[in-house]
Amino acid sequence: TRPCPGTMAASGAPTTLQARVCANFFPKFDNQSEDRVLGPSVDARARERAVLMVTKKHSGSLVMAPPFFSKNGVANKFSRMGAVVLRAHFRAVWGSGNERIPPRAEEAADGPGDRKLHEWWEDAEQLGLCYAFEVVVPRILGDHGATPQGAYAVLTAVSVTGEGRFMSPPELLAQATRWRLPINEAWFVEAGSATVTEAALRSARWDLEDDGVEGLLAEHAPGAVRQGFLPHGEVQGRILEGFVLLALQPDDPTGDSCGTALDVDSGGTPAVGVEDVGDGLEGARAPEARGRDGWVELRHLARGYEAEMAPHRRSALAAALALGSRCLERDVELTEALLQPLGGLAEPQRLLHLSPLALWGLVTAERSAASPMGVSPLGRLLCTLHSCYRHRVTLKAYAYKGSLQVQVDVHEDSVFFVYGATHAHTGAAQLFRGLVLQLGGAHVDPRGPTGMGAVRVRARILGMSKLKCLSYLLRTFGARNLLPVLLVQGAGAYLERVGRFLDTWGVPEEKRGRAQEALTAWAGYVTALPEGSKPRRALEAGEYLHVLEPVLDGTADAAGTR
Repeated sequence: TRPCPGTMAASGAPTTLQARVCANFFPKFDNQSEDRVLGPSVDARARERAVLMVTKKHSGSLVMAPPFFSKNGVANKFSRMGAVVLRAHFRAVWGSGNERIPPRAEEAADGPGDRKLHEWWEDAEQLGLCYAFEVVVPRILGDHGATPQGAYAVLTAVSVTGEGRFMSPPELLAQATRWRLPINEAWFVEAGSATVTEAALRSARWDLEDDGVEGLLAEHAPGAVRQGFLPHGEVQGRILEGFVLLALQPDDPTGDSCGTALDVDSGGTPAVGVEDVGDGLEGARAPEARGRDGWVELRHLARGYEAEMAPHRRSALAAALALGSRCLERDVELTEALLQPLGGLAEPQRLLHLSPLALWGLVTAERSAASPMGVSPLGRLLCTLHSCYRHRVTLKAYAYKGSLQVQVDVHEDSVFFVYGATHAHTGAAQLFRGLVLQLGGAHVDPRGPTGMGAVRVRARILGMSKLKCLSYLLRTFGARNLLPVLLVQGAGAYLERVGRFLDTWGVPEEKRGRAQEALTAWAGYVTALPEGSKPRRALEAGEYLHVLEPVLDGTADAAGTR
């Protein structure tokens, strides 16, 4: 093992810059197993007012802001598309300044929405907040599980980088209300209904599409509190990827800390806290609310968000559908705009002249006399990555507002799992997806996002589980991921792999017929495509949805030759 480069001269590069996290997303959890049942643990905590949070999943791309980063890069079509989508949203909910001929989302302007976007941007940078969005657009960024109808974003997490935590679901809801941010559809199910609701979702997901969700929840959890902005069915469509389930205890009186502190030693279960931002949340939490329980707070916040957003839903939906149409058609002006920095929005600039050795030296140079052996947890993280995983990690340097930013690009998911199982014993910080460090420049406001007399409520996430719907699995794992086998080895080898795919995901025997029939028809269609035909060339280039969806709907051209 080589020594940490922070202890060596690094090609003459300075080694005294202090690093801090400026962007990150949740660690990569090994939680793809769907065996973890949460409902009974929620129902057993009825006296503590525990709840089951049921959240719809969207199929899109991770974007973090501000500034706009994709999962492993910046100044690319993914990060810029995220900026375009969010700017369109801000204009829709705050005003464009020219309602008769509104500016295109890729164009700079100076209307109310643009000014509010910059205000949100400055607030986030001052307070050290990193907002993570799922950005969903048709075709222009590639294919996921289904072709969406709109181009839109949903806020999935907010990292409070200066405190090393993530906002809890109720806290995120309060922040989204303040800035009119788009959040996902989710339901908070009271203890007493959690077990039957989870069991119903697990049973129904093999046949479930989006339009069946509300009826299912109304039957099994009639008292559930809903949050959400644009309905999944109106922007994503009927194909539902699945659900994220959280067992949440929103009123735990123990402890003083607040926020999502992800504890890898406890199996990756986050401990989270709830607090209200306050500003701009009329009636969301008054001082006399200190004695209320967390369930009352959840209902109050959800209703406050709905009241704030309802007047703007129609304009936001129209903007999402209009931009989605341009993405689907690969609008020339929009496509060209994604190749260069967007007007009116600051963007980090890639620095290619810094050598890998110099970068490792810079990011591992942080020292702290209070830390073990004089090295901070962040420094230990980076030293560990260099010593053990440097062939699986790339550092990317950027200049942003006079500061150096370094993005830690982890190439393999196995690094997250192995590191997460060992880092606590070394005094190192956690390894996050989308990790970006800033060296130099302004420091965040030590008050954090709750420096305005906010009331704190302690809470925890008791567990997390994911459920995938079969209609999504069929399209992604069955059609997309096995497409190279079908194209190269033929239908026989492909259908054999389809059987193994259904086994892997535990699809019940009685639910396999529809999937096998659909994928058999898909195999026959692809096999019959002549070499060099337009559909086959698209499939060989990795574009599959516009070929697959007509086959699944029964509207495909039987000849398939054009």
